[in-house]
Amino acid sequence: MTTGAMPRRQHERTAATRGAIVAAARELVAEGGYEATTIEDIARRAGVSKGALYHHFADKVEVLVAVYEDLEAGLVESLLAAAAAETEPVAALRVGCHTFLDVCLDPVFRRIALVDAPSALGWERWRSIDARHGFGLLLAGLQAAADSNRIGRDHLEERAHLLLAALIEAALLVGRSDDPGTTRKAMGALIDEHIDGLVRTARRKQGS
Repeated sequence: MTTGAMPRRQHERTAATRGAIVAAARELVAEGGYEATTIEDIARRAGVSKGALYHHFADKVEVLVAVYEDLEAGLVESLLAAAAAETEPVAALRVGCHTFLDVCLDPVFRRIALVDAPSALGWERWRSIDARHGFGLLLAGLQAAADSNRIGRDHLEERAHLLLAALIEAALLVGRSDDPGTTRKAMGALIDEHIDGLVRTARRKQGS
């Protein structure tokens, strides 16, 4: 065995153990909620000892952070794929927003990302994770629309922050709604109105 093979195999074992813990926690929280899920439950489902779990995560909150980060990474992949199917920048921005709202209807995402994570992590930490994954995508979408003269070029970062805030609030409303499908539909229409407003404002300025 080469010298480099041992560290590589150790890294693979570490990644596999961490992945098993995150997958187990995701299943358990989706099934019964964060509060009802214990460290013992997670370790048992993952097939590891409590000591092994604590080697990777300081506490149950940090396990939830890893689960939430994993969900957000998957969401980013879905958004990129959906937007890539559109050639017109505003259409790509719009479909990305609607894809996000559709994902909010998924029971697992809804329970973990929109109900338990905000409560367990606190608003600031929850929002910072969401923004880290989503802000760049929104800014890139708005930049592409501005480059094609579909929306204004001014204050793009501020516009991205505003749109992200709107989407976060929309997601939380869907997550806590007794009728998530109806709420998602309403939020989608309001997000469309916001994007349409950006386009109309650009048209007025271009025509003046």
